[in-house]
Amino acid sequence: MSMQMPSMATSMPTTMPMGTSDFCEGTGMVMQKGFRVSFTNGMCIIWLFEGAVLDTAGKYTGAVIGTFLLAFANEGIRWLRSRAMSGKAPFTRCHLSDMPAFARDVVLALMYGFQMLIAYWLMLIVMTYEVFLFTAILLGLTAGYLTFNYVDRRAKEAATDCNCAVSAAKTVGSNTPPQLASEGSQNNLTEALAPMPETATAAWKVSSSTPCCNGDCSC
Repeated sequence: MSMQMPSMATSMPTTMPMGTSDFCEGTGMVMQKGFRVSFTNGMCIIWLFEGAVLDTAGKYTGAVIGTFLLAFANEGIRWLRSRAMSGKAPFTRCHLSDMPAFARDVVLALMYGFQMLIAYWLMLIVMTYEVFLFTAILLGLTAGYLTFNYVDRRAKEAATDCNCAVSAAKTVGSNTPPQLASEGSQNNLTEALAPMPETATAAWKVSSSTPCCNGDCSC
C-alpha cells in the first residue's frame, strides 16, 4: 500500500529584496561606475558612514551642503596653520608665539591632523563618483581659497595704510613752521603752541585707530 504524500511546494525568491524609496534604490553603495547623479542613476549613495544613506532628497541636499562646508573648512584650517606658523594675527592676539616650543608644536600638529582628517573625508567622497558631491567639493575649496586670500589681502592693505598714516604723522609733525626760523617772539610762541594741523590730526587718528597700529603690526 503506497501512500502519496502531498507535495510541499515552496517558492524561494531568486533575489534578495532591496531597499526602495522614491528617491533612489538599494541599501547604499560607496562607489559608482564612473561619474553619475545618484537620483537619476537610481542607486543610493553612502556618505562617509554606514548609516548615512542618501535615500531621500533632504538627506542628499544635506550631504551636498555638508560636503561644501567640509571643503571650505579644509581651506580655513590651512589658512590658520599658515598664520600660526608665521606668527601673524589672529594668533598674535592669542600669544601663540609666546607658548613653549613643544606646546606650540603640539597645537600645530593637532591642526595638521584635523586638516588631514577632513582631506581624507573629501577624498572618500570623491571616490563615490557622485556628480553633485564632487561639484560641492570643488566649489567649497574655491570659495575657501577666495575668502581667505581676500582676508590676507585686506590685512596687507591695512598694514600699508598704517605705515602711510604713521609716516604722514611723523612728516607733518616734524615740519618746522617758517616763523620759528626767525627770532623768537610772542607770536612765534603762540604759533608753536597752536593745535596740530588738520592733516597731522587726521593722520594721527588713522594711525591710532588702525588695528595694525595698536600692537598688531604683524598683519
